[in-house]
Amino acid sequence: MLAVESRGLDRVVAFCGAGLSAESGIPTYRDAIGVWSSSLGLLVFGTKLGWLFLPELSYRVYSNRLREPIERASPDAGHRALADLEALVGAVPVITQNIDGLSQRAGSTEVLEIHGSALTERHARTGAPNPTTFRRPDVVLFGESMPGAFFDALDLVHSLDDRDVLIVVGTSCSVAPAATLPYVAMKRGARVIELNLRRELASEYQETIPSFADDAALPVGPPIPVAHLQTFIPGRAATTLPQLYAATLEARRQDVLFNKTTKHRSLIWGKTSCW
Repeated sequence: MLAVESRGLDRVVAFCGAGLSAESGIPTYRDAIGVWSSSLGLLVFGTKLGWLFLPELSYRVYSNRLREPIERASPDAGHRALADLEALVGAVPVITQNIDGLSQRAGSTEVLEIHGSALTERHARTGAPNPTTFRRPDVVLFGESMPGAFFDALDLVHSLDDRDVLIVVGTSCSVAPAATLPYVAMKRGARVIELNLRRELASEYQETIPSFADDAALPVGPPIPVAHLQTFIPGRAATTLPQLYAATLEARRQDVLFNKTTKHRSLIWGKTSCW
């Protein structure tokens, strides 16, 4: 059972991946039956070239595997728990790698879609919005630059410190550059609650810089230990996020009782623990 004290934190931010929407029926990307696991996903509708040279095939595959499931989907218990948490603590910015818009539909009001949105389209050649021909989803394909929302998310994570918490939920943290965001938060001193089926975050963070000579990354300085900032809770997002919300709600209630008894004021959130 996850328990959260209700004193000591300034901000709560969520960093979400495909596992958050799995209970809604949206395919995850890199598992055995994932959207990107086949050659069609990797080479055709997952790349800009595929949309340029095979637009009809790309749109058909995209429609069958992503657009139609997204249109049929509804927010699940995990999405709703994040929205409820926002209502409880005042603000929970959601940095999402998902393109399905389910966080907004659940009620989250500050959502940064760092991989774009499948709910809007642009021209595959010109980039113009709302095209009638050469339509493609307004999402980041393999090899494309990140949108402005990613840099907004990076600025947000850089602003975190040891008074803040980052909830990492439903992501393998393996897709760059988004995968670096939790480590940036931990480098800044923020505490991280990881809600995944298995532990994905490493216990050390190695900073790197690009090496243009061999298209690789060079390490900068020694690895930074970050395990002491991590709390790992195994399970599906649709189960663990409601537990987190319920524990926080109960902690707030207890805090109100504490304040009425002692006539002291306390802050929202605090250290995380399992019991």
